[in-house]
Amino acid sequence: MYIKKHYQIIEFAFIVSFFVIPPLMTNPVKGFVFSNSFSTAGIIYFLMSLILYFQETWCNMPERKVSVFFKNVVNSSYFFKTFGLLVVFAATLDFILEVLHVNSIVQPSFESVNILLVILIFLLTSFSEEIIYRLYLPSFLHRFIKAPTVVLEAVPVLVFALAHRYMGYAPVINALFAGVVLRRCYVKSSSILTTFFAHFAYNVFMFFLYYCRLF
Repeated sequence: MYIKKHYQIIEFAFIVSFFVIPPLMTNPVKGFVFSNSFSTAGIIYFLMSLILYFQETWCNMPERKVSVFFKNVVNSSYFFKTFGLLVVFAATLDFILEVLHVNSIVQPSFESVNILLVILIFLLTSFSEEIIYRLYLPSFLHRFIKAPTVVLEAVPVLVFALAHRYMGYAPVINALFAGVVLRRCYVKSSSILTTFFAHFAYNVFMFFLYYCRLF
């Protein structure tokens, strides 16, 4: 099924207005509390990402065969490479900041946290972010914007990084690196599910790393 150009532009404007710009406008917070409940916005964000996932794999790729579509599964090689790079960079950045005695991250609060619910939220948000920042935005820019490839690739990465500004500048630096690595993972593996699981595994790993520090 082919989606007409003007409908795609309207859709893009809607996605950017309601799902990309709001995180950029969020002010830095003094403390971060892990939520014990789902937010309506989070659920809508996930559902919209799910729609975009099927749209990008079916509607905008009419030449793609169904058999190829169902091969869009996790590539273990790229999963472990990506997950490893994300963890090593985060640990290195954290070590450097500790040595410099720089407090550049909003300290999370784990009081009365529901671990299973937090993991489920990570599952939904990781999927949503991969669809928006690694699949949809780069795909749209490459289709409709005439600019050097490096610029088209850099814009979603920068937007993804700045969306973490509310947590401090260290998470922005970390997200900038993660955006590059995850996008490369998708391009090389041709599987958004690989990047999704690497992103999700990283979030869960870092959550338990910070959680265990308190005990």
